[in-house]
Amino acid sequence: MIISQGCSFKTRFHIYCPGCGGTRALKALLQFHLIKSLYYNPIVIILIINIIILVILKIQEKKYNKSVYKIRKRVLNSFLVSWLVYFIFRNILLIYFGIDFLGDFI
Repeated sequence: MIISQGCSFKTRFHIYCPGCGGTRALKALLQFHLIKSLYYNPIVIILIINIIILVILKIQEKKYNKSVYKIRKRVLNSFLVSWLVYFIFRNILLIYFGIDFLGDFI
C-alpha cells in the first residue's frame, strides 16, 4: 500500500489547491499568529467567520421562529465565491509572476 504525502492536487497539476496551506494556517491561528495564518491561507479565517455567522443565524431562526434560508444561502455562496477567487488569484500569482507564498514550488 502506497501512502501519498502532501497534496495530490499540487503534485499532479503543479498548482495550489484551494485548501493548500490550510493546515498551516489553522496551526498558526491556534497559536494566535493571525497574520501568519492569513499568509498561509486566509480561507481558514473566512470559514471560521462564516461558521459563526451561520450559527448566529440559526439561533435567530429558532428564537424568532422565522426562516433565514435566503440569508444563509447568500452567506454560503459568498464563501464559495471567495474561495474560488482566492484559488484563481493565488495560482495566477504562482504561474505568471512566480510568487509562491508557501514556498512549496521553489
